[in-house]
Amino acid sequence: LVYCLLINMLINFIKIFLLEMDNNFFSIIYEKFNNILTSFTKSLSIGKQPKEESVTNEIEKYFLNEKGIDRIKELLKIDEQNGERHEYFNENIQILSSVAVSGFILGSILESNESLEKFKRNNQLSVYTDKKTATRAFVDHLYLQTIKGGTKYAFKFASFSGMILGSSMLIQAYRNKSSPLDYTIGGAISGGLFRLHYGLLNFMIGTAAGGIFGTIFGLVRYTQMKMMNLTYEERRYHKLKEDLIEKENLMTLAANDKKKTIDN
Repeated sequence: LVYCLLINMLINFIKIFLLEMDNNFFSIIYEKFNNILTSFTKSLSIGKQPKEESVTNEIEKYFLNEKGIDRIKELLKIDEQNGERHEYFNENIQILSSVAVSGFILGSILESNESLEKFKRNNQLSVYTDKKTATRAFVDHLYLQTIKGGTKYAFKFASFSGMILGSSMLIQAYRNKSSPLDYTIGGAISGGLFRLHYGLLNFMIGTAAGGIFGTIFGLVRYTQMKMMNLTYEERRYHKLKEDLIEKENLMTLAANDKKKTIDN
């Protein structure tokens, strides 16, 4: 499971990097250069505060006044305009889907390798009229066991990783901050719950093992998001920034139109 999830994280990182590089890479460079230029200009000038800084101050005030439960509701709600959920929520669903598919493939391969021996054990006393009938029975058995094995592994992988992703996502939304330790907590919860029915000792072992796995997963995931400037708090900051700038632009256009109307 660890190997499967790490491979999926690597594939997802490469995919996001290739998709975002054209738009995000150059925009990051531009933003860094623009920040340096803005700081230099500010040091030489006296007067009005830059628009960028005023927007940043508004966002910081907004963050201070909002509650963690409100951020969780915002993360889970569906946008009424486009009918979609939060971008970060959808991204985690995509990761979970890829993990489930990988689990199905792995389970299918493992189960298909054991199908022949199982078929022989279960049909030692069976009598077939010809070779074609026996082959057909084996093929049916192989297909059925492959689907069963794939579904079983897909469910286990999706349940375990879903608990990690879900709990870490809620923690990040509540705190408005991302950290690898969020996944450590999620992994510990998942591992403990998966071993709970085996007794207290197994529960503790599962919690420790899940915490270790969650830490490994969290380091990979957090590094990926940090390199791409796509942590939860960075996504929210840029989204609010875009909304505020768009709002100010609309207000400016409305004021200009009103002024033109009065002048005419």
